Amino acid sequence: MGFQNCYCSDKPCSCRPSNHHHHHQPEEVIKSECLAFGSLYNPNPIPPALAEIPVVQGALVDFTQLGPFRRVLPDVATDSITVLSSGIYEITFGVNVLQVIPADALARVYVNIYINGEVDQTSSASLFNSNNGTGSVSHEVTLSRTIERFLNEGDIITLRFSFVAGEVQTYGNASLVVDQKFKMKCHVFE
Repeated sequence: MGFQNCYCSDKPCSCRPSNHHHHHQPEEVIKSECLAFGSLYNPNPIPPALAEIPVVQGALVDFTQLGPFRRVLPDVATDSITVLSSGIYEITFGVNVLQVIPADALARVYVNIYINGEVDQTSSASLFNSNNGTGSVSHEVTLSRTIERFLNEGDIITLRFSFVAGEVQTYGNASLVVDQKFKMKCHVFE
């Protein structure tokens, strides 16, 4: 079914279906023009360099570049994305973590999505390595996770190192992406 007479703004979206032959009550639909998305990045330089930002427990993941966005407010100064309309969102992150582990040592890190400063327990991605040998060992891994959540207008999304233990760890090439899957008050009318 196609759509005609559609409009989208900060107010609810209304669309009338074209070629519609059945009479029934209005139903909610997803219209791409109504949906929000946004992203933040901290890319590694080219040519690639090792992740160089220290991993610190409780610290926000630092972002230096805005990606494309619509109907959200990404902010590199606060390393956050603020949601401007309520709905169901897919939130995805990725961050490269480098662990350099000397002999007989270990390293562990957890990364989580935070919503309004509160950890989302289901969003955890973690890395644990140990070295039982005599020389140092390096591991570089991309930690990533995707979750879906209902978010309210004004919710603030951040990415944080929720737990860090062990030897020297650094990170880089980070991303945080929000993509609205369903918006409240987006209707089709006969």
